[in-house]
Amino acid sequence: MEQVRLNNRPAHLEYIKGSGSSIVAAGPLIGPDGHAVGGFFLLDVANLAAAEDWAAKDPFRALELYGSVEIQEWKYVFGSGLEPRP
Repeated sequence: MEQVRLNNRPAHLEYIKGSGSSIVAAGPLIGPDGHAVGGFFLLDVANLAAAEDWAAKDPFRALELYGSVEIQEWKYVFGSGLEPRP
């Protein structure tokens, strides 16, 4: 499975980069041994359905490389480099 992940990583990264302003932040989750154990994507999308659609189109998802996918709605209030929201 690791080789499948490595072979498809360019398509996965291209998908993320091609998502434009929908991606606020993204990167690997790191385990205690210093190796990637998953990924984290902070999206700025209209609603939960849009987030689910985005996740479903990730090439890694289509290849079933994720053991699980959790999508949680989050309300942005403030942060570095972004405008505060009500």
